Amino acid sequence: MSSPANPQAMVPKAPQKTRTAPPTMPQGWWAGQSRLLRYVLFGASGFIYFFAALMILCLACALSRGPEEWQKTLECFQSTPSRVYHAVALIWFIWVGLRFFSFFGPAQPRKIGPMKSPPDALFYIVFYAGMIVVNIGIAALLWGKIL
Repeated sequence: MSSPANPQAMVPKAPQKTRTAPPTMPQGWWAGQSRLLRYVLFGASGFIYFFAALMILCLACALSRGPEEWQKTLECFQSTPSRVYHAVALIWFIWVGLRFFSFFGPAQPRKIGPMKSPPDALFYIVFYAGMIVVNIGIAALLWGKIL
């Protein structure tokens, strides 16, 4: 992507009144435009989900092998790299979730039958409140406060 683009790529088939400029690839195009960088980061979230799924499978296998293996696996998750991964994954999951929920308001039709659509702010409030309630519920379940 750092090589210059083909100048013949935009040549018109017939002579035109105005000449088109030769195409050029901007330097640092992936980092210079924040929208593209956000798309790349959103796509890269698949790697975070992949490693989270591997950890869940590792925990399930350890649980099936007995209490000794379960304790060894839990001790492995107490290491510094594991804690760093979980901190990054938490921030990443929250960012992806908020970005995902931010699409709901603008994506709603302006009229739903005879009624007008609720304001976009209502969608944000409902989805963010729902996300907070679900996260608190999961945390309470994991801490043993529920069930």
